[in-house]
Amino acid sequence: MTRFLLTGGSGFIAAHVLDILLERGHSVVTTVRSLQKAQAIKEAHPTYDKDRLDFAIVEDIAQPEAIIGTTGILKAIKKNAPSVKRVVITSSFAAVVDRSKTVGKIYSEADWNPMTEAEAYEGPANGYRASKTFAVSHE
Repeated sequence: MTRFLLTGGSGFIAAHVLDILLERGHSVVTTVRSLQKAQAIKEAHPTYDKDRLDFAIVEDIAQPEAIIGTTGILKAIKKNAPSVKRVVITSSFAAVVDRSKTVGKIYSEADWNPMTEAEAYEGPANGYRASKTFAVSHE
């Protein structure tokens, strides 16, 4: 049985990944931001014990910037878990969407949210969208 670390276990994509991993017989440790979120996941998966489904409470890694959280996880894996063979990073549509485009725009892998760092400080919604973009497009 392979053991997986799945970050953001209560998120939309991670919830589906979690279901698939458990159905395929894997053991999963998933990060969540609160005990309440862990409890909600446990309630949705009542047949799995701590050996198959466990939790790590991690405060919001997107603060102050998601870049720090993303690279921090990757550095911790390199240092503490050298046997890890693969890391998959998913994000949010917020990393791609350009709010100035008209309705009906079809997005592709070539599209990125054009928000600047200065715009990121103009409010919580902008900060969220910018953090998602910066975390996956930062070089």
